[in-house]
Amino acid sequence: MIGCNVCGDYEAWYRYDKFQILCVACCKETPIKVARRTFDPLYWGEKWGDIPTITRKAFYSDYLTSRTPTVEQYRTETTQRECRSCGTPYYGVEEICNECIAEQQSMADEIAKDNRRMNEQRDRDIVSRHNHFGRN
Repeated sequence: MIGCNVCGDYEAWYRYDKFQILCVACCKETPIKVARRTFDPLYWGEKWGDIPTITRKAFYSDYLTSRTPTVEQYRTETTQRECRSCGTPYYGVEEICNECIAEQQSMADEIAKDNRRMNEQRDRDIVSRHNHFGRN
């Protein structure tokens, strides 16, 4: 018995509109896919015949199991880009790479932490002044 291409569940059937074997749950989550003869020219362009078959097969297999609804979106997610922040090549749909996203998040967390410390210090100073002037 052959299992689901996505999760491995053995209660799976070939889904003609998705070009693969899927269980009920994965079938609901997986968008309708195109056949490989359509995928290759859409993904690789006019010179798709120059791409090694093994590479085309691997990308098509990955496309089938992805949650990406269209070949265009899949191409966007799997095309190498250059990070606008650091210039490092990466794959993804964001304008900057994951490392720069993490660095920016870390900096934002540090700023938030510093703001909390300053606010806490300000509150302590206010209480201290209030207690000092309230006793005189």
